[in-house]
Amino acid sequence: MPVARRGRRRCYHNFHSLRDGSNDFDDEFGVLYATLPLAGYEAARVQRAVKEDRAAYAVIAGVLSEIGPYVRFIAVSLDTSRQLPKPRPI
Repeated sequence: MPVARRGRRRCYHNFHSLRDGSNDFDDEFGVLYATLPLAGYEAARVQRAVKEDRAAYAVIAGVLSEIGPYVRFIAVSLDTSRQLPKPRPI
């Protein structure tokens, strides 16, 4: 399976917004952003270390940059509003 297709499948449902960003030099850019549950956040952390996954996300950011604002960053945060399941009593 091509790298771009594999990466797209992995993150297609996770990234839900393209936010506006800027810096001190007044550069304007986009930030592809997602709030993930713990399992998704951990998967994103692991994917960050895999060269093929980083390449797939770069392809996704490149495509989005062609049709919209330049995507400079891809960011995830942990969704703390979801509660973890309660452990069963022993």
